[in-house]
Amino acid sequence: MKKYTQEEFDAFETDEYGYKICPTGDYTEIKSFGERCSCEFGEFSKMLTFGGFGSEARTTYFFLLTSKALYVRCGCFQGTYDEWINKVQETHHNSKFARAYLAAGEAVKIMCEEG
Repeated sequence: MKKYTQEEFDAFETDEYGYKICPTGDYTEIKSFGERCSCEFGEFSKMLTFGGFGSEARTTYFFLLTSKALYVRCGCFQGTYDEWINKVQETHHNSKFARAYLAAGEAVKIMCEEG
């Protein structure tokens, strides 16, 4: 899998809404996802992705921070895992999109378990 640098990420093409078009790859070297994503990542120990989810079929990024907190970037959303769960439920209720997102989240939590 291609590992992208910050320089490569910064040069990605954007869509008509100003969102970066991110190909599948390893984004562990990216510390800032730009002004639309106001987060600055510190050290994270693991990154997992799910692609093709939701009504826009975008990629969802899960970052296990060295503090063991789980951070999520999903479309316009960025925040903690619990905030993401609440947003999924608020936005998608019990639709197939909600069920798929929640299942993906559970899989990520399993993969982030110690041991």
